[in-house]
Amino acid sequence: MLHERAGESAVKHSDPLLMTNEFIDRRICGVLYFAGPGRSVLVMDRCLEENFGRFSSGNSHGAAVVPVENVTGLITSPGGLEEILDSNGADMLIILVSTRIPLLVLKKFLGRGNLRYIASYAVIPGFGNPRWFFPTEVKVLKRRWNIIKTGSLRSLLTFRLLQFFALAGYPQLIFHYRIVIAGRKGRRIAASGILKEFISQRLGRKDIDCILYTGIYSFYQKFTVLVMDKNSEIIAYARIGHTEQVRERINNEVKALNYLATLNFSTIRFPRVVSFDKLGCTSDIIVIQTPSPDGYKKLSKRLTTAHVASLIELFRKTTRNVHGKFLIEGLEKDFDKVRKNVSWNKVEILSALEGTLQILRKKLESTVVTLGFSHGDFIPWNLYLGGSGLFAFDWEVAKHRVPLWDLYYFILYNEILESSRNYKTVLNLLTDRNNAYAEYISRYQRSFEDSMFFDRNVFLAVTLYEIIIFYADYCYKTDEKLITACLSILKEIQRKL
Repeated sequence: MLHERAGESAVKHSDPLLMTNEFIDRRICGVLYFAGPGRSVLVMDRCLEENFGRFSSGNSHGAAVVPVENVTGLITSPGGLEEILDSNGADMLIILVSTRIPLLVLKKFLGRGNLRYIASYAVIPGFGNPRWFFPTEVKVLKRRWNIIKTGSLRSLLTFRLLQFFALAGYPQLIFHYRIVIAGRKGRRIAASGILKEFISQRLGRKDIDCILYTGIYSFYQKFTVLVMDKNSEIIAYARIGHTEQVRERINNEVKALNYLATLNFSTIRFPRVVSFDKLGCTSDIIVIQTPSPDGYKKLSKRLTTAHVASLIELFRKTTRNVHGKFLIEGLEKDFDKVRKNVSWNKVEILSALEGTLQILRKKLESTVVTLGFSHGDFIPWNLYLGGSGLFAFDWEVAKHRVPLWDLYYFILYNEILESSRNYKTVLNLLTDRNNAYAEYISRYQRSFEDSMFFDRNVFLAVTLYEIIIFYADYCYKTDEKLITACLSILKEIQRKL
């Protein structure tokens, strides 16, 4: 789920498919969270300028950038790094280095240069694609390598190799892309960094480590923090919002979780908000949440009765009746927004959406529609199965929606993106009464059809309409497949309406 770390709120995205390197570049701003407050200097090899050329002061709590010919040479030559600190009037160094020198030896080199080692993080898979910032302590690498998801056979083999070297106690042989935080000897600098210090205070405990996940680059990229105790057990998750767009998402999630906390559920559980505030001296916001409870750790790509039961209860306990005109007005508003921003396949997308809107207007303008609270990103990666139901997290786009919305989205996401099925096959899975999903959809329908207006095709059209609008306005290139398939399915549904 989704936007950019150091981008300004006025990010232009008239053509969502023309992604530039800035979305990868700016993820490195996350390293600033590992430094303490005050003036910092980021030192990197000159060859990394292409990756991080847009990194500049003013991002997060600020850092000067000093590209050098050979960072490793500076570390092993006393005086060079201290001179950089002096010339920039700073007390802390953030060093981007690619070296297989063991951490213990690196600490000795820093000590010889009158510097104090503060922390070190492995960059996985590397500076060209900084997805994870891991503490380089072997105990963390041993316990938490399993949070990295693998897909292809090649990535799985690479992953096993990384795991082997971490377990063997030689992580530097593979995890050689590292961020090393160092400061002047004798100066009072927060040894834990601004992020760790903040979370430690909010949780009321000092024995924590933090792993930072930079997310998939997109217009709504956020940072996710996995918080562990001294035994590397997960005790909390945190999310950081840097831009206006991401802050809006996180605000919405906090409101959603606080709303759900006022209700009693038996089949669905969700995180509890521990803290929601600005992150120290930065302008970023951070929410800290509880992790999944014991017994809720299983991911399932397949739809189950537990998924359906949870969605039925969620909808039933949060119903809200609205006039069809109100629903249409919201759809029109979203359409106007997309019409101004979208250039990719603009004519085809706008034509399909406009045609759907006209049909839905006739179907719904004189009808009372019952809406229920919807997760909005109800996909396997945001759900854990447990003994008594489901644990759902990542509620950033939650709001009241039409019946079947989350169920349809789960099927669309799984079948189009995960299973790569063509749109005709997916259409049959959504509408045919004799397939693997039919009983689940029918069970949902039977729970509500006697008490409210219920038309599967209308609800599917609304779901497809809203999905296309979202991804067409804010998509990144990997979602072109989802937009195209949903567009084709929507055209078929129009004929049925």
